[in-house]
Amino acid sequence: MIFQEFSLVPKLSIAQNIYLHREPKTKLGTIDDKKMIRDSAAILESLDIKISPPEELVENISVGYCR
Repeated sequence: MIFQEFSLVPKLSIAQNIYLHREPKTKLGTIDDKKMIRDSAAILESLDIKISPPEELVENISVGYCR
């Protein structure tokens, strides 16, 4: 048996996990969710990872995708 420790935050979305602690900001200084989601989708696509949408909470996806 191989034990794995995931370094993902289950209560956050896929996009939020990708950008954790380096979230893009708007000109007003708030988190730019639209950019984060759009860029996350592009990153996942470039890596040929078929998870959709980036807004999905990590806790809702199967363990097979959490690698």
